[in-house]
Amino acid sequence: MASKFEASNQQNLEQVKALEEESKQLQEQIDELGKTAPRLAKLDEQNKILEEDRVKFENYNNSIDKKVEKYEDRLRMLESEMQRLDQELADAEQERNSLQEMVDRQGITVSDIDRMTAERKRLQTGVESTNLRLEETRDAVAKKEAEAAQRLEELESVVSKYNRMAYEIGVIPPDAPNAHGQEYELILSTSEGPAFGSSQMGEQPQDADRLLAETGTGYQPHHLLNLDVRGSLKSNMINLRKEISERRNNALEADMNNHDLLDKIKEAIEDKRAEAETLEHRIRAAEDEFEKTKEITNSQKMASDAQIEKMEKELARMRAGLTESVQLMEQREMNTNLEYEQLTVASSALREELHTELERMLNDIIKFKVHIQGSLEGYEEFVAQEVERECEEQEREEMGADDEKYGEDVEAKVEEMDLDE
Repeated sequence: MASKFEASNQQNLEQVKALEEESKQLQEQIDELGKTAPRLAKLDEQNKILEEDRVKFENYNNSIDKKVEKYEDRLRMLESEMQRLDQELADAEQERNSLQEMVDRQGITVSDIDRMTAERKRLQTGVESTNLRLEETRDAVAKKEAEAAQRLEELESVVSKYNRMAYEIGVIPPDAPNAHGQEYELILSTSEGPAFGSSQMGEQPQDADRLLAETGTGYQPHHLLNLDVRGSLKSNMINLRKEISERRNNALEADMNNHDLLDKIKEAIEDKRAEAETLEHRIRAAEDEFEKTKEITNSQKMASDAQIEKMEKELARMRAGLTESVQLMEQREMNTNLEYEQLTVASSALREELHTELERMLNDIIKFKVHIQGSLEGYEEFVAQEVERECEEQEREEMGADDEKYGEDVEAKVEEMDLDE
């Protein structure tokens, strides 16, 4: 066993030595790795920087690709534009050649073309000067047209004002009170059409112009108005003025009469007003008296109200006392009823007890009577020999007296019991 233990112990020692050597090797590796740790951190940092640079470079490449695509699109567009311009240039060159051929076929020289160009410029200058004079003429015509339109508007306003005033004074229409069947209304007759300037521009015919009666002809006074203002209308107005003056004079006289009547009415009103003032003084005096009476009545009413309030308080107090008294009486009645019931119960119990006691007393009396009778019989037998006759009489008398007394006692007790019930 010792040898086996030594052998196993030796094996364990060898394993321990091997483990110690392995531990030393691992410790050396750990120390070496600890020395290389800063380098690894630095490498990690460089790796991160390179990764960021890679991302930035990719973004830059993407932006460059986009710019390249944009420039390629622009280049394609410019190429298409160049092709279009080349085509237009070719078409223009072809057109110029065709025109040159046409000129050559017509036999027109360069001097002829220059002469035609100069003639065209001269004609264009003449057209421009003519247009300028036409514009000046149109401006002058427009001024005249504006002046004529203003005069026409003034005439329309005057006619409208005349018709309004004539309507107010009652001469329009012919059946008005002051017209007497005469025609006083002025009607302005003008052509309905556009303005003169538009007719000059050729947009409308001249005969439709509102400022012209006919083509190239203006209005005459008798064309514009329907009545002869200086002739018949003026004479009618003078006659109407005379008539209105006469009516005004008559109205003034009537007005004077009315003023006189009004003065009389004013005097009567003044008299009535004086009477009214007197009545007002009397009314004020009556009102003062009424106010005094009202104050006295109010004071009396206040005093009576105070008295009534005092009496109401007293009545309320009496009602409260009466209520308390009623409650006390009711309580006393209840107590009395309770006492009566208790007494009734007690009297019933007492009656029963008295009946029982009476029965017991009657039994005792009967027993005592029987005992007395027995004693008397023995006593009678004892003295029978000596006083037989006297004893028998005495015994009869005593028995009669006892019976009467016993009957009276029984009747008295029965009456007392009846009274108790």
